[in-house]
Amino acid sequence: MNRVMILTLVFLWVSLTCPFEVSCTSNGTGRNSDILSANAKTRMMFQETRQHPFSTPLRRLFRLRKFRPNWISGFGLQSGAMTLLEKIYKSDLEGLSAEKYHVAKIDTLQSRFYHNEEAQIENELGPLISQNYGYGVLSRYFMQYLNILNSGGWPQVAGGPDLKEGDRSWRVAALRSRLAASKDLDEGHESDEDYFDENLNNAVRRFQTRHGLEVDGIVGMATRKALNVPVEERIKQIKVNIERRRWLPKEFGARYILINIPDFKLIYVENEKTVLTMKVIVGRESRPTPILASEITSVELNPYWQIPVLIARKDIVPKIIEDPGYLSDANIRIFNSWEKDASEINQKSINWLQIKPETFSFKLRQEPGPSNALGQIKFIFPNNFQVYLHDTPARGLFQKTNRSSSSGCIRIEKPLELAKYLFRSGQGWSSEKIIAALNSGKTQILRLPESVPIYVLYWTAWVDDADMLNFRKDIYGRDEPLFEAFKNCRPAILSHKEDIHGSHSNHQSRNSGR
Repeated sequence: MNRVMILTLVFLWVSLTCPFEVSCTSNGTGRNSDILSANAKTRMMFQETRQHPFSTPLRRLFRLRKFRPNWISGFGLQSGAMTLLEKIYKSDLEGLSAEKYHVAKIDTLQSRFYHNEEAQIENELGPLISQNYGYGVLSRYFMQYLNILNSGGWPQVAGGPDLKEGDRSWRVAALRSRLAASKDLDEGHESDEDYFDENLNNAVRRFQTRHGLEVDGIVGMATRKALNVPVEERIKQIKVNIERRRWLPKEFGARYILINIPDFKLIYVENEKTVLTMKVIVGRESRPTPILASEITSVELNPYWQIPVLIARKDIVPKIIEDPGYLSDANIRIFNSWEKDASEINQKSINWLQIKPETFSFKLRQEPGPSNALGQIKFIFPNNFQVYLHDTPARGLFQKTNRSSSSGCIRIEKPLELAKYLFRSGQGWSSEKIIAALNSGKTQILRLPESVPIYVLYWTAWVDDADMLNFRKDIYGRDEPLFEAFKNCRPAILSHKEDIHGSHSNHQSRNSGR
């Protein structure tokens, strides 16, 4: 249940617990006076609970209603309350636990009222569950995987030599059963179950695609490891990612950029269609890329790299101590402070053997050029982590399957294409003009004609545009702690801003870099 439904449940709880002692003892002739008494009890209850976290919205609601109970009338529960209860009872189908929402207590209270079954409020409650980004389709796969579990799960594929098309083995039969269970294998074709045919090759490739593996149709160690993850673990993975959907707004906007950290991928969406896709390189485990939401406001061409102190101390200074010529080779200048008018220091005047990396405080700045770590383009969006999108001269890293190797910032595969899309709506920055500006070597900061929302998220399970369920490795180890918190904690209300702007990324250094 998202925050609105949780708040609604509290309203129900207040209404049920305040007036029932009066109205349930009525003999049927004094209902109006009973409701007036209930109103008085409600007002008194609020005087006692002003410090409760729900007190402000509750007071506002009941004041607007002149302190009339929200979910009951003199005749018992209203139809809206019944519809809400139905949603609570079925919350297990949303990957939640109905027990967390006090179902037993609600049943006890509910039994003391007559039921009014006339009107429906489905139009009000339905969107709370189904309209968050990707929520509904992921919930559908949650049910599908529960059915797989209830049917006995899927078989393991035993270790041994790699399996590929043309092989014949008893292990191929196990592979076939495993892929059929997860619906990767089209069982409409007649096949020799021990033979690795073209149809099975296609199924392996589909599985590899869904799991972010190298797509070669060969069942090697990595593919076999993914195949042998128990269905129970995949259900947990789906469950925590359904929870992550609850943190998101219902709509992302007419156009936006979305980066999924575990997928190492960026998509640019316009009018609900993905118009641009590219690979990205994200932060390593020790310097993770933070979860955030912001808006890209400007683009810097031929940027300087103001090297953050953390990176200077941990990465750059040790290289200088080992090789005093490193600064010159990398086109890095050194300044005596971080002030705007700081004086440049002659690198040769420093005895680097006496420098301790952990106390190094000079400013290092890499000049624009072919060796600049930010490449030719930097995309700027306000955030508390000092991270941004940028180009990179290390193009070969995009060929790797695991692309978690940066210091927190996000390196993108197609920076020029992204810049073209961002400037398509005006200000005269055509593709040709951007290329000419890049070739000039001059540093320029270009304001976007209209800021573009950017969401940096962490999904290890999601459904793509082709209605295919995807899984990715939990590269930062966040699934299990979230699952445990989700399993053990009572429902809580968090603001959207708190959720997506760092509540799951507090360990990320604010001194991030490339």
